[in-house]
Amino acid sequence: MGKTPPFKRFQKQRKRWISFFSKEDENSISNQIELMFRDDAFFRLINEIRGIRLEAKDKSKGLNGHLSELLDRGYVVSQSTAIRCLIDKRSDVISIGRLLDDLKEHQNLFTRINYITVENGLYDPKDCTTDLNSCFCSASHDTFDKLSSTLPGSRTPDDLIGGTVFTQVEINWKKLN
Repeated sequence: MGKTPPFKRFQKQRKRWISFFSKEDENSISNQIELMFRDDAFFRLINEIRGIRLEAKDKSKGLNGHLSELLDRGYVVSQSTAIRCLIDKRSDVISIGRLLDDLKEHQNLFTRINYITVENGLYDPKDCTTDLNSCFCSASHDTFDKLSSTLPGSRTPDDLIGGTVFTQVEINWKKLN
């Protein structure tokens, strides 16, 4: 049995990377971020209610200091924990940190032909049967030109996304940490 062709490896990895955002997995990146936003919205709503209560003439109907402090600490802890989970790089978690490491580890799979053909199997805009496919194919080539620092006249199927792209993402990611 021979080695798996690069395109098949790219398809398999891409499917895995996309699964990191699946709504079906409660630990997916999408669900983690959605929970953060939902918790933030509830906290802001409660804060609005607290503000209204503070402005009320009857102060006895507001939240007591201990309950307010507990809500504030709980919010900060839950948001901080969620952020730590999203930046975690361990291989046994679903996180943005792990995803970025995995993308960099497999950067050799990001060839022009893999990147362009993974969606609809078409590489050359002239081979497309509809104008929409042709536009998508052309736009994909243009985007890949930027990512690979390649001029349109010197395109090859084996062009790679430049290592500087992954390095710059890593630098920006470290700034967030």
